[in-house]
Amino acid sequence: MDSRLNKIRRRVAREGTAAPQDIEELDGILEADGPSAELLILRGQLMQLVADEEPDALEEALACFKDAVELDPASAEAHEELAHFLDDVADEPEQAEIFFRRAIELGAGDSARDGLRDVLSQLGRTEE
Repeated sequence: MDSRLNKIRRRVAREGTAAPQDIEELDGILEADGPSAELLILRGQLMQLVADEEPDALEEALACFKDAVELDPASAEAHEELAHFLDDVADEPEQAEIFFRRAIELGAGDSARDGLRDVLSQLGRTEE
């Protein structure tokens, strides 16, 4: 599986965007190997990259991040990705705060702390 994922990641990095073929390839991996938080997070990220071309892409991205959290509640990365989406895309800083805090509890790093500071600032609060 890693070589297939690396191929998708390299292509996306090289081209600076995702294509429907990347999502189709990832969907094939999901179907063959079953879901994992890592695969769902990647799918959510890819869906965000094709959002201009796919009308339901952002809803699918959100569903992927939520599914990743549900599948692996101990994944700091899944919580952080969901938090960033809720803050940056869905404009739901109150909800994002919950997931940033959980991500930090689970060991997430500076990006989650920066995200939490940002949502607290949006909410007119400071770190408690």
